[in-house]
Amino acid sequence: MKRTAVAVATLAAVGAGTAVNAVNADAAGTRPLLKVPFTCQQEWRGQTWQGHNPDRAIDFNQGSGDFDLGKAVKASAGGRVSAAGNVGSGYGNRIIIDHGNGWSTLYAHLNSINVSVGQNVADTTTIGTVGKSGGQATSHLHYEQRADGSPVSIKFGTSTWVAYYTTDYFTRTNC
Repeated sequence: MKRTAVAVATLAAVGAGTAVNAVNADAAGTRPLLKVPFTCQQEWRGQTWQGHNPDRAIDFNQGSGDFDLGKAVKASAGGRVSAAGNVGSGYGNRIIIDHGNGWSTLYAHLNSINVSVGQNVADTTTIGTVGKSGGQATSHLHYEQRADGSPVSIKFGTSTWVAYYTTDYFTRTNC
């Protein structure tokens, strides 16, 4: 049975070696309420693992292989696009949204980019589509939450922390 982590519920970290690690983000201002970066009520599998670069990132899939290729990616919260374009191998097509007070989100391996630098976006804005740019074998969304430019432990809503080195399921709610 798969567990579904809902952005308004508490995520419990269970199992040997699994810990919810809240990286210190005190230097940045108040963390914005960030939503799962997909269309409302869609369920996505999120995976983290040791050796992932950066460590505090998550890769999202819906199905296997290229099943999710071209599916909509939404902004996690309102903000201003600070970077949008192809940065070559690694991230490939990448977007960074500045949410203010030192907080930003990064979306990578996109198939398409639907926003431009300087554009204001809402949490309902489709900013791009899932892809496999940057030399990836299969499509997925690489996602990061950043405080003062550095990746931090991911939190959705008010209480759903991502447990690292695990696989879990996430759904955007409160839409």
